Amino acid sequence: MPGAHMVSPEAHDWSRPPGVSSNVNIDGNSRNSNPVVPSRSRQTSNALSVDTQTGSEGLRSDLSVSHELDFVDDGFEIEEDNTIEEEEEEEEMNSLGDIDFVRRRAIKAGKERAIGWDAKDGEESVGSKRMSRIREDANLDSSFLPPSFERSEFETIVRRLKTQTQPGSLKRKKVGGALNTEDVGLDDDWEFAGWGSVAYIPLSPSAVLQAEQKVLSRLDTNNLLGQFKATSVAGNAVFGSVFYSLPALCQTGKVLSPLSMMIACLILLLWRGIMVELGGAMRINGGNYAYLLSVSGKTMGLVGAAVTLLDVVATGTVSAGTAAAYINGEAKNLPFKEYLIGILILIVFTALLLAGVKDSTKLTLSICLFHLFTMALLMVVSTVAWIREGNTTLLSNWNLSVKSWDGGNGAVRAVFNGICIGFLGVTGVECLPTFIEQIKPGVYSKALRNLLYGALLLNVPLLIMLHALVPLPSLLSASNVLALLASISTSGGGGRWLSIFVVVDAVAVLCGGVLCGGVACCALVEELSKDNVLPESWGRRWERTQANWVGAIMYFGLCLAFYATAGFSLTTLSNIFSISFEFMMLLFALSHLLLRITLPNLPIPAPFCRSRFSVTLLVHALIFTILIGNALLNPLPLGLFAAYAVGIFSVLWTAEIGFGSILRAIVWAVDQSEGTMIPRGSGWMSIGFGRKLKENKDGDVPMETKTSKLGDREPEEMEEGGKGTGGKEKGLRVALRKSLIKGVRRSKRKVMVAWIKEDEISALIQVVLYVLANEQTSHLILIHAYNSVRDIPSELQANSKLLDEAFPALTIDLKFVQGSFNPIIVQAVSDTLEIPHSRHIIGCPSPSQGDLGSFGGVRVATFRK
Repeated sequence: MPGAHMVSPEAHDWSRPPGVSSNVNIDGNSRNSNPVVPSRSRQTSNALSVDTQTGSEGLRSDLSVSHELDFVDDGFEIEEDNTIEEEEEEEEMNSLGDIDFVRRRAIKAGKERAIGWDAKDGEESVGSKRMSRIREDANLDSSFLPPSFERSEFETIVRRLKTQTQPGSLKRKKVGGALNTEDVGLDDDWEFAGWGSVAYIPLSPSAVLQAEQKVLSRLDTNNLLGQFKATSVAGNAVFGSVFYSLPALCQTGKVLSPLSMMIACLILLLWRGIMVELGGAMRINGGNYAYLLSVSGKTMGLVGAAVTLLDVVATGTVSAGTAAAYINGEAKNLPFKEYLIGILILIVFTALLLAGVKDSTKLTLSICLFHLFTMALLMVVSTVAWIREGNTTLLSNWNLSVKSWDGGNGAVRAVFNGICIGFLGVTGVECLPTFIEQIKPGVYSKALRNLLYGALLLNVPLLIMLHALVPLPSLLSASNVLALLASISTSGGGGRWLSIFVVVDAVAVLCGGVLCGGVACCALVEELSKDNVLPESWGRRWERTQANWVGAIMYFGLCLAFYATAGFSLTTLSNIFSISFEFMMLLFALSHLLLRITLPNLPIPAPFCRSRFSVTLLVHALIFTILIGNALLNPLPLGLFAAYAVGIFSVLWTAEIGFGSILRAIVWAVDQSEGTMIPRGSGWMSIGFGRKLKENKDGDVPMETKTSKLGDREPEEMEEGGKGTGGKEKGLRVALRKSLIKGVRRSKRKVMVAWIKEDEISALIQVVLYVLANEQTSHLILIHAYNSVRDIPSELQANSKLLDEAFPALTIDLKFVQGSFNPIIVQAVSDTLEIPHSRHIIGCPSPSQGDLGSFGGVRVATFRK
């Protein structure tokens, strides 16, 4: 060991962060970069000899490990002299007794590792000599002393070996460069993703400043929606539902429909606490898709996406169909059928979406206020007419309803069926969580309150007016019941002015619902394409209008198919819409239950609060009962909803999870087809395409491969030619196989990021398993944020290398960034790596780190140990 020396400031590498070894890769290209965790102890090289008995054979392996831990102080590296350490040990032995010296050295054995063999001259150190003498003189029991350093660190030494000698190791190549895929769990060597690396992410002050500005602008309440604007966006759908919910409810509950609607609205008030807690814990856009993706996984997230997509499509279709019914009812004797007006409305608003028309909060607020004024005016005029006409019509409607019920059981059944259909009167409240990030934190709960109580105060009085003034036969046969109510209320000399006013209001509000449904569909398509559920190109905007043309066309196609399969029946459409809304509310309750189970420690900001768990259980029981009631009332809408939901989910699942698996299955089928005869034209040809590969001694057929610079394996280009058509057919088979493999790799090309805190191998394994189970990717980046180099977990790099070897189909990189973990550092890293927030996975943040909404759409991981 040379004498002690100090590196001068001129010789120090000031281009790297203080305390980080110069081996750390700044640009991410090196594969052997090692961030060094500083230690104040010095270790010498140790040469160990280990005997392992296997049967009757003895295997001796010389394991050599070099520990390179330096004392770091303000960027200067110091190596201590061996003679200085021996002098310190002599002084310590002279000042302590034998037993005290043994205990002191036992404590230091795990930290400074001062007891060992000197690798320089092969002689025992002073401490080891003294301990041996003490053991002999005191005749101490072997259990009194701690195990030697060589024995206690044996497993760590073996684990950190860089040169693998055991057969079956992934780093051990077969002759010819092929990987031993069977021993490492790969179906084929082309699935090997390549080795990971360790690197440091440099963040410039300007990058951090820009990230801070983005986070502050995201949290600026001046740019967020207030109480009334947030209410109006979803209020057009909630308050506008009176035009299509009341006809269906009157046909089901008849004169008791006001009671059914009141009970339905009161039941939905139970969801307010659940939705408030979900919004406080996960203040991220996406609604049920985002909630289920965080608390469960990608499969349940796709279920939420399918139901949400079906719900927005049903919103647009029912709104267009109802607007067409009101136009047809007012303008009689039209030369074309009513459903053609609905299709025309869908075409017009799809064109507006392609033209780049956006949902303005000022416009929605104006439409909502105009609609509320119209409904208030209608209720006042109807009340005056009721006082003038008396209760004659109400009593007549009651008698007709009692005759149709056939006893008390019929009345109870009518109320229950009315409750099942009455949920239509509150449809639209499920849209509020989809844009919660644009709502002020303290406003979300108030907006939910306004929507739920507003639906109660709007629907119930209008239903009472309908049964008090409109005869039951006319009420059951009309689709534009509110226009009919306005016409009857002003029949005493007022003319048809109020009826026209109601029709104009209906068309404006319902067309606004069509537009809002299209905007929501486009936003969901963009979110799914951002998460690579749908192709990335589907989320791109048209350059001329900045409109998502794929989402707009998809919206029109789904609405048209939904309208046609329902037989252009407004009643059937309303029933399907009611079922889709009930499934949406069921998913909210399920998300809340899974949140309590999987993420119980997720912080909730002060404006929000937790709901009672008993309410969650009650909500589940109620919504299941209502769904069963709808199925018994009319199974056809439930069947249509199930068919559409399963179809949409299958498409999303295939695009995200199943596409790569299907391609891999086709590759396997192509490999298995060698030697099989299939007909072609008038003759036969062999799918073997030429000569058969020779089998090795184990019976395996080796695949001719070439190695790319990233470690990926690609099929070797086969030579064309050969006798007959064998060469061409063989080339065709190889070309097909290569194109399929490229498709598999393309489906796994996205990069995922996981922020980690500790170095526990069990926790790191759970991160990797979560990514493999929920994402189609071959590249995972583990990022650790630290304030001081001394805070970096000592086993983090070693364990990440273990994971990189344990999962050969996944490239696992380890990157370090200096700074405290917070929304600003996540934003800066996201901008530097150019990886969107939707591909970042974090654990439960602490309250001091900010709520989840301040992180800009990152995903909270759900790990199960």
